[in-house]
Amino acid sequence: MVSTMPREFRSKTEYQFDEEQADAIVRATAYHRRDFCFSAIWYPFREHVNIISSIATPFRRTPSVGIGTLDRLPLELLFDTLCRLDIHSLFRFHQINLRSRQTVDSLSQYRRIVSLD
Repeated sequence: MVSTMPREFRSKTEYQFDEEQADAIVRATAYHRRDFCFSAIWYPFREHVNIISSIATPFRRTPSVGIGTLDRLPLELLFDTLCRLDIHSLFRFHQINLRSRQTVDSLSQYRRIVSLD
């Protein structure tokens, strides 16, 4: 199989595929799941309107405990790490204590997700 990819993007190890293997690779990588659109969970707005304020509004108290060794990280690194979490993990981190809640609430990406707009 002849590659049209530029040399700088190719692997240092050259791979050779026969026609049957190449067809199998294309079929596997181009597979479209018919149920893919059902994998996202969606709820009508009226079902979750009552909880939006609880996840979107930061508490006005000062935390008495920190978030452990994560407090040692520079704020930029902590924010970058939190932004890389999936939403379920971020919500769970948000529920640990008041300090973790305030940290997550200060993320602009989180505020956009939970806003009513």
